[in-house]
Amino acid sequence: MDTDAASAPNGRVAILMIDDDRKLCRLVGDYLSPLGFDVTPEHDGAVGARRAVEPGAPWQAVILDVMLPGLYSKFSNSFVHSSTPKC
Repeated sequence: MDTDAASAPNGRVAILMIDDDRKLCRLVGDYLSPLGFDVTPEHDGAVGARRAVEPGAPWQAVILDVMLPGLYSKFSNSFVHSSTPKC
């Protein structure tokens, strides 16, 4: 995986986690941190969706809770599909 294109300022891989479960976000962050990932939690679905696609966003990956209150699965699926780079 090429991590040079969009990495956290410290050279680690930047992940945005959009999930309302704060304990789960903390668990995932604690698990992935020693492996070179910086997990940034966002607990509000609408805010997280905007942050995920804002210009200059450092995210190399987004972990999205598709059952998140405030987002419904049809929107989540179209969001992920429209935001995925075409290879």
